[in-house]
Amino acid sequence: MKLLTTIFTVLSLSLSFSQNEFEDTVNSKVLMIENLNLSSDTIFWEELSDHMPALDGGAELIIYYTSEFKKIKIQLGLSNGIRTITLFLENSVPIKFIDIEERFVFDQEKSELNYTKTDTISNCEGYILSWENGSSKTTCTSIKRQETLLYQTEDYYYILELAKIFKPKFK
Repeated sequence: MKLLTTIFTVLSLSLSFSQNEFEDTVNSKVLMIENLNLSSDTIFWEELSDHMPALDGGAELIIYYTSEFKKIKIQLGLSNGIRTITLFLENSVPIKFIDIEERFVFDQEKSELNYTKTDTISNCEGYILSWENGSSKTTCTSIKRQETLLYQTEDYYYILELAKIFKPKFK
């Protein structure tokens, strides 16, 4: 029994180390992407509306690129807040996503939403293990909701598809 416990502990530590190593590698690639001198194209709600469901506050898609997609950011205007999703890509394949949802703060004195202040509801980071298989490791913090958030890789496919529709003229 002691041998079995030792083997399980060693395997757990090894798996944990390899996942941390994977995350560190992805984070270093993301940092390199952030430090690149990237071109960008912004597509506003008027152009996006035919390709997405209706949103109260519209949407904005920003595609960052060199000779390929490097980073795609979409900001979705919700009736009570803003959701910002950023995909980081290597060889035009997503390697990480960041999904932040913010709600407008309610002004007690005026009894209305203050559209200049937000409170973070969720901040999720996903390390994509396999884009084709929909496999990712997701960590969420600052969740101020009662339900459990399940962010899956498939939830972000539409963002890459939108970017392909509005594909910029690569250098």
